[in-house]
Amino acid sequence: MATFMNASPPGPFSPDFTICGAPDLILRSSNSIDFYTHKAVLALVSPVFRDMFEFPAPTDTLVEGVDIRNGIPVVQLSETSGAIRQLLLLCYPPALHNEQIKDIDGLYLAHAAADKYQMPAARAAIEYAFTNAVKKEPYRVYAIACHLRLESLAKEAAWETLKDVYRPKGQKYKHPEFELIPAGRIMDLHTFHQECGEKAGAVMSNYQSLDNFEAQELLGDGPYPPWWTDEDHDDQCGAYHTGPDDDYYSPAPWFVDLMDRVSDALQLRPAGETAANVVLNYGGKISGIAACKLCANDAPKYLAEFAETLRKEVDLKNKLELNTWKVL
Repeated sequence: MATFMNASPPGPFSPDFTICGAPDLILRSSNSIDFYTHKAVLALVSPVFRDMFEFPAPTDTLVEGVDIRNGIPVVQLSETSGAIRQLLLLCYPPALHNEQIKDIDGLYLAHAAADKYQMPAARAAIEYAFTNAVKKEPYRVYAIACHLRLESLAKEAAWETLKDVYRPKGQKYKHPEFELIPAGRIMDLHTFHQECGEKAGAVMSNYQSLDNFEAQELLGDGPYPPWWTDEDHDDQCGAYHTGPDDDYYSPAPWFVDLMDRVSDALQLRPAGETAANVVLNYGGKISGIAACKLCANDAPKYLAEFAETLRKEVDLKNKLELNTWKVL
């Protein structure tokens, strides 16, 4: 029987959506929202719809099981109105509706629909939208990627989460997408953070106290950063030998303090970016630098170089961990 009680979305896909001709097909969502569309467009982007249109459409509104609205046949879909709208926005050229997908809310449903109706271009566009959202919402994208079994995207999102404080074990997530995945995927992310934190901690230990051989390996033939030299410093500054036989070499005390700050920050955010930012933001503010004329003059330049070195070393360790991690 025909029905005339269904609502229509405003703007695109409403009854007056005639910019590319009069609508000749209505797609009805699972929550009874009607979308006025064009068979030619749907046939172009989806072989599923193209095959459907090869059969002649009934025009008699009294034919049992056929729904007609405003003289246009209706196809009932199982997807929600949000998923259908997002999918249709990708099927039509943007110039025809002047709208774009602005967020990833419910976009995974549109991805599933793109798979179902065999719309590869729409699927690719949706995955591109997820990629664009990784830096802003890495946890949500990680959950969506796991749900959709997009391992490369899941790893990219997991990498970005290293720049954020990982939610403590047992604390609930505010992102609804985490309800899409099993607890094991969440624990995998937690373990990844822990492993990267340990690797980052190992990097930091290399710069705090070294035996003489390690010091030579690390520093090479110079020139040395001022925190690794023991000459021309003011009192209580400069590198110094430790151990029963002076067989260990420690950098200037202020630098040890800085490394402690970096280590603490990396336990929360185990990313190379974290290490570099702490060095750049706090390095020049440590009182020990200002107290030593040599360090005050030379340390800022070397710290900028060291920040980049540290970023690369931490990221390299994390990349190795990421590459061996099987997400799905």
